[in-house]
Amino acid sequence: MFPHASARTTACWPHSDPEWAGAAGFEVRIRQAAAATSPYPVVSRSHRIDPGGELMDGSGRRRRAIGRAAIAIVALASALATAGATSAAPCDSPAFRQFDFWLGDWDAYDVADSTKAVGRGQVTKMLGGCALRESYRQDDGLEGESYSLWDASRGRWHQSWVTNRGGLLLLDGHLERGRMVLTAQEKKPDGASSLLRGTWWTEGREVREKAERSIDGGKTWTPVFDMVFRPHRGD
Repeated sequence: MFPHASARTTACWPHSDPEWAGAAGFEVRIRQAAAATSPYPVVSRSHRIDPGGELMDGSGRRRRAIGRAAIAIVALASALATAGATSAAPCDSPAFRQFDFWLGDWDAYDVADSTKAVGRGQVTKMLGGCALRESYRQDDGLEGESYSLWDASRGRWHQSWVTNRGGLLLLDGHLERGRMVLTAQEKKPDGASSLLRGTWWTEGREVREKAERSIDGGKTWTPVFDMVFRPHRGD
């Protein structure tokens, strides 16, 4: 087949030829059409299959043909395979929905002083529901975005967090007793390393997010921040 050309197969049942009108035969037409910019002519050929199990091509020569039942089975299997491939979305499993409680338009508050919002976070679905996108802006100028998804190949959640201050965190974890727990390894320029753990959970209509750091490999943890996200009140 020439580049940019396309092929189309048409099956006619029963056969449209008057000589075949009384028979349970059918005709298969294969039409290959060149693209609009192609200099090549349209190519068309047809094959006729009669009830006796023979196939007659356009030149009148007879060839052995597979039976109508076999053709029907092949066509049915192809149709079922196509339907199955198109009906199932790639991110339909329940694991992809575990972090949906974080979706929303939120005002962020420090738990220690929840009278004044310190930032705003918006969490939306993206890529056909396969991932969550967080866009966060804080009153002190910090801006960040995160992308979270269920990594089915590794059987865990992953989040990539980036900021306008050059920060990058790659967190992994699981939903544990209704709480999303993700942990990242931090490395400083001097070679020192630590663990940063983020935990998200619901409290009524609100979402809490707590961050903790460990410098002894996870044996002990110290608080970094504790925030609560409440539905945005409006501008």
